[in-house]
Amino acid sequence: MTHYSNNPANVQVNFWKVRENGGMKWGYTESMKWTGGYADVDIATAFKFALAEQFGGRFGGLLAVCNEPYHEHAHPIAVQIPEGGC
Repeated sequence: MTHYSNNPANVQVNFWKVRENGGMKWGYTESMKWTGGYADVDIATAFKFALAEQFGGRFGGLLAVCNEPYHEHAHPIAVQIPEGGC
């Protein structure tokens, strides 16, 4: 596994706007410290926790995608962020 930085807990998150026609448009790429846990919670819960802790109300309404999460059962994951933020 390769990492976004020298610290394996720092991950790259891409934010996409989902269009009404089903297409997507890239919006932002951010570095995020994976603070949601490594093995003690499921990967979706860990990703949502880290997003809320790091970005709070930013990126509301966008789709957050992490290709290389820092988790025991790592696999690409996407989470739709509510309009009001995480």
